[in-house]
Amino acid sequence: MKNTLKHGLNIAIVTCPEAGYGGSLLAWETYQACKMKGVPAILATFDRYRLYPPDIGSDLRRLPVPVDKASGELEAEALTCLIPIVEEAKKEGKFLIIDTQAGFKPGDLMFAVMTRAGLADADSAAALVAVRHGQETLWEPFEAIGIRMDRVIFRYWGFRSPVSETPCNEMEFRWKPRFLDRTSLDEIYQEPPSGHPVGLEEMLGDMTPFYKVGRRKPEVTEHIEDATEHIYTALLEPIMEPLQEVYFLDLPDF
Repeated sequence: MKNTLKHGLNIAIVTCPEAGYGGSLLAWETYQACKMKGVPAILATFDRYRLYPPDIGSDLRRLPVPVDKASGELEAEALTCLIPIVEEAKKEGKFLIIDTQAGFKPGDLMFAVMTRAGLADADSAAALVAVRHGQETLWEPFEAIGIRMDRVIFRYWGFRSPVSETPCNEMEFRWKPRFLDRTSLDEIYQEPPSGHPVGLEEMLGDMTPFYKVGRRKPEVTEHIEDATEHIYTALLEPIMEPLQEVYFLDLPDF
């Protein structure tokens, strides 16, 4: 069954400023929650080299931001790609998940692209915060360009972190999943056998069926179900259209 989002542009943005925090994994977990609940979604990424689980398929959109061009050309290319994605999400009622490039700074070109693409005009915006010890959990760079986060989910693995397990308000949510071992992560990403290149999905091509796991490990299935429960409650449920009541008329017998 397809669930319907409230009219307008509904987005979620990974706000982790450094690599290694699991931000892209959280973006995928959010995509999976949408998929499990029948909510159409797009995962747009500013990281052109990151490997994502292949089950995203055509819903994964890579923004062309190569490092060997002048900033003006970069911005034009990324905008040419992002603006139609934003329009598609708004017009077709798709939840737009933005995975940011690892190591961004407040003045990063990425913020100019998001501003000009109209993300500051989103009808709802959620922050995806993958927590690690010592991480700043604030999102001032996004608010500085006019993107106001109205919902936040903190995903942390139980390690020491600066984030309290007690939410500060009703719009903040905490999710502490069970630890995923290396084999579970490899299954999620369906990494190719040793010796094959790891990179863009298009580099893998027809190799995917060769190493694809036919049936998920119980740990992976449980993790996806746990993610769906928490992410749906935190991010999606508040922006779903209420079910329309159906009334049946009592017709006279003939």
